[in-house]
Formats: sequence, structure tokens, C-alpha cells
Amino acid sequence: MMRQAVVAAWLLAVPWAAQADIYKYVDEEGRVTFTNIPRPGAIKLDIDTRPAAPPQPAARPAPRPTLRTAPTPANFPRVSREEQRQRDALRRQVLEQELATETRLLEQARRALAHARSTAASAPQAQALAETVRLHEQNVNALQYELSLLPR
Repeated sequence: MMRQAVVAAWLLAVPWAAQADIYKYVDEEGRVTFTNIPRPGAIKLDIDTRPAAPPQPAARPAPRPTLRTAPTPANFPRVSREEQRQRDALRRQVLEQELATETRLLEQARRALAHARSTAASAPQAQALAETVRLHEQNVNALQYELSLLPR
């Protein structure tokens, strides 16, 4: 029990022991030095070492109006459901064509990379082919994502 009291007292005293006065000293050449050792010509700085107050909680932002509460201007262009379906179908067709092309290019790049690795091609050449494969994989993933957003 006594040992715990000594440890607790020591822990409470440590922050006070670490506190020191800070002095600012400017030498003949204009160099500024900050130190805890007082010297002639040094100015003692009064630094507030108390912990900062906790930040106040931010005010909640006003809710954004939803589409139902925000009126649409009378001159805003409108698209019929059928026209939107046609646009979506055309977009799906274009994206599927791009996906097919990109998948084909990805397979070609993978074959070229495998060939380069099997023939012990130069490291920069293999690295360039690996980067090409990575870019085609990214494109395929992006196209698949875009297709997943379209309504069926």
C-alpha cells in the first residue's frame, strides 16, 4: 500500500518537475536562441503551459433540402421516362463495347507480359508491360462499376 502511494505521488510530481522557464537570447550576430538557462541579456518568456480548453462542438449544419422540397425551375429541361430508358440503353451498349475492347487488350497485355517473363526480357521492358496490365485491369474494373450503376 505504501509503495502505491509513493508511485502515485511520484507520478503526480513528474509533470511539475518537467516544467521549466524559457529564455530568449539574441547574440551579437542576430541569432536567436531559446534556452532554459538564464544568461545576461536573455528575456524570460511567459508561456502558458495549461492544457487548451476542449473544442466546442460544432453547430450542426442546416439540413440540405431534398429534391422533393426544392422546387424545380419551370424552364428546367425535362426528359421523359422512355427517352431516359433509351439513353440508358445506349450508354449500356457503349460501355459493354468498351468493356469488351478493354478485356481483349488486357488479355493481350497479360500474354505479352508472360512472354517477356519467360524469355527473360529486360527489367524495364517487363516493368512497362506490368504497368500496362495494371492500367487495363483498372479500366476493366471502372467499366464494370459504371455498368453496375445503370438500371436494368
